Amino acid sequence: MRVIVEPPKSIEESKLKLLCVVKAMLKKIKRIVLVGDKVLVGSIDWVDHRGMIKNVYQQSSTILDPLVANVDHMLVLFSMEQPKLEPFALTRFLIEAKSNGIPLTLGLN
Repeated sequence: MRVIVEPPKSIEESKLKLLCVVKAMLKKIKRIVLVGDKVLVGSIDWVDHRGMIKNVYQQSSTILDPLVANVDHMLVLFSMEQPKLEPFALTRFLIEAKSNGIPLTLGLN
């Protein structure tokens, strides 16, 4: 998993991507790490940009398709002509946003 962190002041980059593995304990309890999750990273190797996800914090929201956590706003864009608007797909996004209480902006082109 790639995790974006703010490195210590001794490292000059403002944001840094670490390649992280998930702690075995989290795998045992079947805790899945999703895109958008806030995590606790430990055992960081700042030179090789590696670490270990030790904990996953509580999610404020989860969208099932695509599987994403902590969404605070949805932007849905659809074409009207090419390709034709698919009412089923649009309805699925609208229901997903409404059922999770996520504000939605709809763009039709």
